[in-house]
Amino acid sequence: MDEGGSRDLGGNCCRRPNRRIIGSDASRAVLLIDCLSPAEARHLAEAFASIEPWRTYESTADDLAAYLSALEAGAPRFAIRTID
Repeated sequence: MDEGGSRDLGGNCCRRPNRRIIGSDASRAVLLIDCLSPAEARHLAEAFASIEPWRTYESTADDLAAYLSALEAGAPRFAIRTID
C-alpha cells in the first residue's frame, strides 16, 4: 500500500511525500518506509560520530549529517518506522 501517492522509492524520495507500508513485525506493529528527515539525520549523525568505526575514521557529526541528508539520485536515505 502506498500512502504518499507515489510508487517510486528512488532518488526523488524526499522531494515529495512518499511513504509505503512494507509489512508488520511480530508485535503486529506496521512497518513503514519513509524519507529520513534532516532532524533525524542530525540525531543519527551525532550518535554515529561517537561510535566505531566512525570515531576511528574521525568522521564528524557535521560530515555524517551532510551525508545522511544528501539527496543523491539512486541513493535515497530511508527511515523504517513502526506505527501502531
